[in-house]
Amino acid sequence: VTKQAAHFITQGLQQSRIVQVVPWETARQWSLYVKGEADAGRVRDPVRALAEESGAGVVISGAIYSQGDDIQIQVDVTDAVGDSLLGSPDPAIGARATSSEVISRLSQHVMGFLAVRFDERLNTAASVSRDPTNVEAYEAFDRGLEAYYARSEYREALTHFSRAHELDSTWASPLIHRALAHYALNEPAQEDSALSMVERFDETRTEYDRAWVVYLRALLDGDNERAYAAIRRAAETAPQSRAVWSYAWAAQVTNRPREALDALLSLDPERGPMRGWVHYWTELIEVLQTLGEHEEALDAARRACELHPGNQAVCLWRPSTSLAALG
Repeated sequence: VTKQAAHFITQGLQQSRIVQVVPWETARQWSLYVKGEADAGRVRDPVRALAEESGAGVVISGAIYSQGDDIQIQVDVTDAVGDSLLGSPDPAIGARATSSEVISRLSQHVMGFLAVRFDERLNTAASVSRDPTNVEAYEAFDRGLEAYYARSEYREALTHFSRAHELDSTWASPLIHRALAHYALNEPAQEDSALSMVERFDETRTEYDRAWVVYLRALLDGDNERAYAAIRRAAETAPQSRAVWSYAWAAQVTNRPREALDALLSLDPERGPMRGWVHYWTELIEVLQTLGEHEEALDAARRACELHPGNQAVCLWRPSTSLAALG
């Protein structure tokens, strides 16, 4: 329930288009990392650590309390820059069996609270965001995210995303991620099927999600320029998400290597969604080689090999090109 609440508060904020929001998938990775650091005693203030990790100026955190058959969800809104509590929206209370309704009310409380501080349009825009009809659908979706982002187990992720769709066929997010998983597995027919279904839900998707759908559809159609334009929008919407890496890749394949390099350098390879992801380094090395910056490419390969020892792509194949170019 905690993850579900966090996800749909994030979705509501993204739907508003008023504030720049870290996408839930990225925020979830950061929060798991910070939790591990806190559990190990290396972090005293998880909220501040999460803000430093993500670059966010405002952090929404909270807790869920059990009261017999009911639950109460309380959140705090913290100004991470000024290190002060902005306030606490009204808590949401209701039956555990109808937790989705409780979360929906909480989301509206958060939107109303932030509307006073940012823009009155936020409160009405938030009502467009749609929650899944049951907690089981969200739990299946969350397991899919874990397999997809944390372990690159795309086939396992597909099982969970499909289950989430079975439990709630009107929820767009599992379908978007099904398409992503099929793309990663090079299964264009299945990817096309997932995209065709998710395209029916245009009104309930955030700008970030819509950009991803256009990006994937364009790649299926072989339209790299359209794909580049779409994923660039996603990256602009969420500057510290994995969309930035995809934007760099799209810039590279459309002969914009300098733009690709700028995008990659805007990411921290050892923090957030790039932490532990070797593909950041393979793309960076390739872009540097395209630009003829082979010494820099070798430096990147050495650092990548330190982080990913034994990986042939960064320890052997990629650097060999620069070594050859340098004689």
